[in-house]
Amino acid sequence: PAVELKIRHAVFAAADIDLEVSTMRLGGERVGDAAEHMTIYTGAGDAALRISANMFKSESRIGQIRPEDMSERQRITARMFADQFTTVYNPRKTGFLGHAYFLEDPAVTSDLLLLLRDDLRPGAEHGRPLVHDDSGMWVIPRGYPFPDADTQR
Repeated sequence: PAVELKIRHAVFAAADIDLEVSTMRLGGERVGDAAEHMTIYTGAGDAALRISANMFKSESRIGQIRPEDMSERQRITARMFADQFTTVYNPRKTGFLGHAYFLEDPAVTSDLLLLLRDDLRPGAEHGRPLVHDDSGMWVIPRGYPFPDADTQR
């Protein structure tokens, strides 16, 4: 499907899907086959997803997972599928509910541009200076995409 549809990247930002359900749906329905690469953006301060998780009696929504939430099984899976699947974590809250961080946080929008416009893989050596966490997730550092810059948010 990715070749036929000519979809290079599928991006999920602030995704309001139960974490366990997403694993079954994305894999079982072969959503990953519709694009060459899939990227999921998650955010620390997404209060809207916390509200959703409470409303639907969900452990966690996929858009709010943090590196420290990753189970060992999820860490192994992230490493196994690193060429096809990337998770990017934004540790900063932006805005009132924090749900629009992918639009309101310049670091996240910069990363989206580097991904979609320039087709860059994560890692400083590829031009996207994200920090690779032991969990298998990539973390957006302060000052991104110029992490050495002395900027405050």
